[in-house]
This record gives sequence, C-alpha cells and structure tokens, in this order.
Amino acid sequence: MPVNGEQTLPVVRVGEIKSEENPQRWLVEGLWGASSVGVIGGAPKCAKTWLGLDMALSVATGTACLGKYAAPEPGPVLVYLAEDALPIVRERIEGMARHRGIDLAIEPVRNARLFFGGRPRRDDLEVAVDLHGIRIDDHAAGFSSQRQR
Repeated sequence: MPVNGEQTLPVVRVGEIKSEENPQRWLVEGLWGASSVGVIGGAPKCAKTWLGLDMALSVATGTACLGKYAAPEPGPVLVYLAEDALPIVRERIEGMARHRGIDLAIEPVRNARLFFGGRPRRDDLEVAVDLHGIRIDDHAAGFSSQRQR
C-alpha cells in the first residue's frame, strides 16, 4: 500500500508485496525478466542500440531475439531513442524485420507501437502509453498485478 495516497511514486512495505508461485517470468527468455527494469550498458559502439531494438522487435512480433531467445508474451512496445536519426533507426528495424521474414510495409507489426524522437516529457510518454495500449507491468512499479493501460 502506498504510504501516502497523494505521492506519485508508489511506496510499499516489503511485507505487503504479494508473492507468486512462479516468480520468474520472462519478457525475453534468458535475457530480460518480464518485470525487470534495467540498463543495457557498455562501451561506445558495442551494439547496445542493436540489442535493444532486437529485443523490442522480438517482443512486438513474438519472434526470437538474436535468433535464439523466445519472447513468450508478444505485445505492444514503446522505444525511446534520443541519439540516432529516425531514418537510421528505420533502416535498422527494417533490416531485422526482413531477416525474420516480416515485411513492415505489408504486415505492420500489429502488436507493436515503436516511437522515436525528441525528448518527451513524462506526460507525453504517459499519453503515448495510454493512446497505443502499451502494457505496463506493475511489478516493476511496486504493485502486485499486471494491468493493461
């Protein structure tokens, strides 16, 4: 339970967090937990963006990440990139989709919403999440159930 109902960051006592029978759920099996919050870090030009885009496309389409790691629960994806020009990002995603046999022009990644660009405010991200039906996993936010926004 939130300590203060008016605060924007939910705070709960650890003893109030509901436990699960099978707590390990995967967004991308063996690579990224379904409730995980993290950072892909590394030296410059070591393919961090490629890995992130590959995971996003895998979750969006239900195809294997890196050709090996399953995405067991495909669904909408929101990607925020602040470094690369949009045409470069499009080329990368189109190349990965082509390799997987997905033609984005004919089969427009039905479950995915991929957004790129500028520096949106938090409110802008919340509107985009609501507008496009992005699934928010409340485990990562300190709640005990998953909801569809």
